Amino acid sequence: MAFFDKKQDVIDIKLTQFGKNLLARGHFRPVYYQFFDDGILYNSEAADITEKQNESEDRITETQRMRTQHIVTPVYKRFDQNENLINSGSLKPFMEIKRRQDPIIADKILKYPLQDSMVNSPSAPAFNVNILDSGISSSVDTVATSGISLAIPQLNISSSYELFEDRIREIEIPEELVEYQNYMDLLSNEVEFLDKSLIKIKEENIVIDIEELHIDNLLENFELEIFEIDEDGKLIRLESEEEVKKYFEIQIDEEIEERAPSDARSDRFRRDRE
Repeated sequence: MAFFDKKQDVIDIKLTQFGKNLLARGHFRPVYYQFFDDGILYNSEAADITEKQNESEDRITETQRMRTQHIVTPVYKRFDQNENLINSGSLKPFMEIKRRQDPIIADKILKYPLQDSMVNSPSAPAFNVNILDSGISSSVDTVATSGISLAIPQLNISSSYELFEDRIREIEIPEELVEYQNYMDLLSNEVEFLDKSLIKIKEENIVIDIEELHIDNLLENFELEIFEIDEDGKLIRLESEEEVKKYFEIQIDEEIEERAPSDARSDRFRRDRE
């Protein structure tokens, strides 16, 4: 650990262990960059310091900074952890090399990225989230995983699927229909059998409408990442589109049928009435 020498150094760049791994295999292709301000203290009261507003800029620019920290977990500790996981059968001895860094390790290095906002706008970037079919049960401002807390808001949404059996109209099946070929769509939400009995599914889908506000309307405003949370609370990134489609159907603006959120609520009301 050392301090950054502002008189002699201009920029300090270090490759992480993951970056070195990609470089050694010829897969290091940097395309995007991002700025972070993890080491900046904007609110002096958080450090029990009293200062005038005009003094904040001088304090921020003159404060000593540590050199770039590119390793957050000691190599020996990481080795011991992996060895224990391999011995317990939780980790394979030879794993597929992925071109995406483990998000848990990445989030321990830098946690507070600077974001773009609309020029000359007094409002900060924000998301407007509408839940069309189900509802938001609760929300929190942070997410905690693997011993670290990230400032990522969490919306907890639950849905339910109820199966109903209706035998009120049940009749005896005529003999001429027993051997007759009849087509029934067993994948539909309502299945009627030959004896007029019914099986209905009352579904409560999770339909989320996300809009980003107070930003420039560019072609690519944000990146969507899908994670699965295992039984131990560990985040597992779904890498491929095929994995994501097992759980979600994602549509962009051009693929969505023009329909007001009130229409979805009306449909749900009609289904409930039926």
